[in-house]
Parts: sequence; C-alpha cells; structure tokens
Amino acid sequence: MSKNASKKTNLARPWIRFLAFTGDLGLAHLLSFFLLSFPTIAFFEDRLIESIKPIALALGFSPELVGFLIFWHLMTMILRFIHTFIFGVSFFEHLAGLTSTGPWWWQRLGGGARVMIDSVMGPFLVFDLPLLFNKVTLKEDLIGSKLVYRGRKKDWRLYFFLPLTILFSFSGPLFKDLTLIDGLIVSFENIEKEGLKAGDDFSKFTSYGSEKFKLKTFSSLDNGRFSLFPDFEFVKVKKKKRLSPYLLIYDHANKTTGELKVGLKIYLLDLLKRGERGNPFFRKSFPALHQAIHSERAGFAEKPFSTFNENRSLMNPMIKDDIKNLIKASFELGMGNIVGHILTYGPFLRGFIEVRNALISLSKPGVHPEVDMITMGNMDFLSFRQTFSDDIPFNKQVVSTYIPIGTHNSFTLEMGWDKSLPGALSSKGFRESFLANGEWFFDYYDFFKRPRLEAEVTPFYAIDLLANQSFEQPTQEILEEFLYRYYYQKCRKAIQSEDKAMIEGLRYNIIRLSSIIKVKNEGKKKNFSALFLNQWKELWSSFQAQDKNYFNI
Repeated sequence: MSKNASKKTNLARPWIRFLAFTGDLGLAHLLSFFLLSFPTIAFFEDRLIESIKPIALALGFSPELVGFLIFWHLMTMILRFIHTFIFGVSFFEHLAGLTSTGPWWWQRLGGGARVMIDSVMGPFLVFDLPLLFNKVTLKEDLIGSKLVYRGRKKDWRLYFFLPLTILFSFSGPLFKDLTLIDGLIVSFENIEKEGLKAGDDFSKFTSYGSEKFKLKTFSSLDNGRFSLFPDFEFVKVKKKKRLSPYLLIYDHANKTTGELKVGLKIYLLDLLKRGERGNPFFRKSFPALHQAIHSERAGFAEKPFSTFNENRSLMNPMIKDDIKNLIKASFELGMGNIVGHILTYGPFLRGFIEVRNALISLSKPGVHPEVDMITMGNMDFLSFRQTFSDDIPFNKQVVSTYIPIGTHNSFTLEMGWDKSLPGALSSKGFRESFLANGEWFFDYYDFFKRPRLEAEVTPFYAIDLLANQSFEQPTQEILEEFLYRYYYQKCRKAIQSEDKAMIEGLRYNIIRLSSIIKVKNEGKKKNFSALFLNQWKELWSSFQAQDKNYFNI
C-alpha cells in the first residue's frame, strides 16, 4: 500500500509534461482545421483577426498568423479542459501515465481549474521552474491537485503516438469541408501564336483592341475562319440586373460558336496574402512576393496609358516567379507529396490551401477543374478547364477560366465552347489565332483613342462603345455605320453559304443586340438616330425572310 502511495506522490517530470502538452497541441491543431470547415467558426476566426490587427501590425507581426495562433491556443485549452473534466487529465497526459491527486471528483474539477490557469500562466515558463527541483508548481499548489505518475511503464504510449500525431496534425489544412484534398499536377504551356506564313495575305490581318478586355491583338482570325460579334447578357449583381457585354465567336470551318467574357474583378496581391496564414516561413519561401504584399498598393494601382513603358512592368520578374511557385505548390499539395512539400516549404500548410481554395472559387461552381499555367501573348495565366453536363445553367458545356498572374489588377476571362471534338478544335484555334498574339494591359487604362473612321471600328471595339452609357455624335455615327455594314455582310454571307448554324446564331445575336439598342435609346438621351433604327429594322426583317434581293444574292 505504501509502495502505491509512493508512486502517486512521484511528481511528473518537466520533460514528460512538455511532451504531453506538445501532443495536445497537435490534436488541437488538427481539430482547429476540422472546425474551420464550418462557416460560423471561420467567421469567428476572421473577427478575431480583425480585432487584433492594430496590435499585431504595431508589433510587426502578420495579423493572420497571430490570429490563428490565438485561435489554436483557444482550441488547445478547450480540448484539454474537456478531457480533463471527464477523465482527470488531458489525452496525452493519460497516454504518458499521469493522473491528478485528490478525490475522483476533485481530480476533474481541480484539474479543469488547473488547465484554465495553465492557459494563462503556461506561456511564462518561470512559473514551472520549481519542477526542476522536484517541487510543486504555483498553479498546482493553488488548486491542490498535482500531476503525478500512476505507472512509469505506461509512458511508452506517449513516445509511440506523439510523433504520429504531430505528423498527422500538419495535414490538418488538407481536410477542407470535411473531405481530404488531393494534389494536382500543374503543367506549363506556351500557346503557339498565329504568324505570317508563305502565301498568306497580309491584308487579312487586322488590329483588334478592347478597353473592356484590356487586350490588343493582331490577327487574321485564321484567314477568316472565325467571325466575331458583339453580344450582351444581363447578370445579377447584388440582386440588381446589370448589362454585361461579351464577344460571340463563330467558327465557319467547324460550325461551332464560342463566347469570351470578362468575369470577376481580382486584386491578386490581396488574394495571395492568404498564403501567410499560419505560415511563419512564408517570408523566407517567397521573399519578393512577401515584400510586394506588404507594400503600398498605390505602387500597383492602374495607371493612365500615357505613363506606359513597355520595358517596365508594375511587378518585377522575382515577384512573378514567387507567384508562380506559390500557386504551383498550392495546387500540387496533397497527401501524395506532403513530405516533399514540408521539406521544401516547411510544415505549415494552411496558407497554401487558402490560396488554392481562393483561386478555385473563381472558376464556375459544380465541377472540379483541370489546372494549368499557360502563356498567351505577354501574360501568364492560371487556367481552369471544366466540362459540364448538358443540363447546366451556362450557355456552353466546356468553360475555360483564365486568371492573369503577372499583375495585381486582375480579372477572370471566361471562354466557353460546345462539348464536342469540333468545339475543342475551335477553342484551340481561336486561342492560337487571337489570344496568343495579344498584348495585355491590365495595369493601364485609356489606351485606345476614339475612332475617327468607321473602318477603325472592329466587333471587339464595338463592345466598348456599346457598353458606354452614352457617346458623342461623331462616335454614334461611326458606330451606326459599322453595325449596319458589318451585320449586312455577315447576314449576306450566312444566307449565300446556306450555313444553318451561322443563320441560327446570327438570329439570336441580332435579337439580343436589338434589345440593347432599344434600351440605350430610351429616355432623353438618344444613342441611335431614327435613320439607323429604320435601317436596322429593315435589315432584321430581310434577314428573317432571307430576302436574297435585299442582300444582292
């Protein structure tokens, strides 16, 4: 009996206490990410970060990192308190063969109080110094409940489970929305450009530009294979309908139609700042990007085109390389390469998963995308390709979302085609003949002058003009001349070639365009003349009737 009493009064050694606490930290780390899958808990963490932001910044620390460390500490305290209240000691203290002194009920009540006090006093190691001299700590003396061995031979379980728990806890960020995230292979692709070949007619090449798409390109549209049309749709923005222009594309060779749209506005550095969350090694792994993230945003703000210098980008090559490496590491991270990732970037995975999830949220919902990095013209893009079933609420079944990753002032580009082999060939051909030749100006505005002649207007630029609230009379006249001439030629070509797919596509396009013309001519400000409206109505009626005399066929 005295022998057993002797064992019960044998204080737990400092090293064993530290290892047990480390194990509880590992469990709480895993629990933290499990709980962050729930919106309420994620919102609590966001509010916590906002509340400590001024203090963290004043001390020179990342608010996201400090906020998560506080959240993690709270989860550790709660986990230890619950287990102690039920069993008298925390989970890893139990594995180490430790118990609390006193009656069974006080082991639980007193042990819970000890955990609460330890959550405040624990970080200050001075309060644990008496343990080095086999003395009771202040918190144990105040509570009247000590941590002692109940059996020295049982601590083998601590040494067995502790390393497994720590390794497993680092994978916590991979459990997003209660499912395990797996890595994706991210390849790099340089889209081939359309160029002049022997026998090509240089007169077929035209300069296309759009302020809306931030693009200027020089293309023959694959020697007239593709036709472009301005088109519009209504989208909901904060429960209000907003007019959204896009480019309608028709492939005469494959009889398919595609769409090119401007999607969501992105401020890339703000999005990539998520990579710092819970990762104290972020600055070391991505030094140039870290510096850019914490720089004044004025240095990366959009600028007038008059300040453009083609030898100077708002982001230097080192920042762009860091962005590529961060995105690649974020998407390739999974259980299959977790060891290699930890050896390269450290054991803190949350920031990588945050970046990955934020970028994926920019694609269409419902289908997991294929991911690549591509170069089109003078810009690198993150590419998401998604294939949907036939009953999707989108116009096209195959949607590619492109995110520029060489600029802070970014937005998504969405290109959609039909789910078929001809659709895939059309998508590839249009990228190579139009987008790959492009110069992208995401960091600049006002880089296109108003047209002086109708011949200077293209369908691409007509989108910009039609998207304006109003325009001056010279521009109005030029736009009217372009719309009538262009659609007359396209309608004539469709009827003459008896291209049923083009006739059907033109019919819906003209209906939508007519509704936009009507909307823009309502109210006091008339954007179109009565003469044009009559001509447009006559063109539409003749096309509907397929009047060959009207189109000189």
